Amino acid sequence: MSQLNAPFQDALEELIDQTSLHAVLDALSTICYEKADHVRTTWQDIPLARLWIHAAKLLDTLTQKVEL
Repeated sequence: MSQLNAPFQDALEELIDQTSLHAVLDALSTICYEKADHVRTTWQDIPLARLWIHAAKLLDTLTQKVEL
C-alpha cells in the first residue's frame, strides 16, 4: 500500500510518464546523496547520513537494472 496520497502518486506517475522510471530513480538517488551531505555537514549526524547513502546506493543498483 502506498504511503503517498492520490495527488502525489498521480504526480509521480506523470513524472515517470514524461521522463522514464530510470530518470526518476536516478534523481531520487541524487537527492539521497544530497540529503546525506546536508545531514552530515549541518547536523553532524553521521548515522543518519549513512542511512541516506545506503538508500542512494540501493537506488543506484535499482537504476542500473531498470531500463524502461
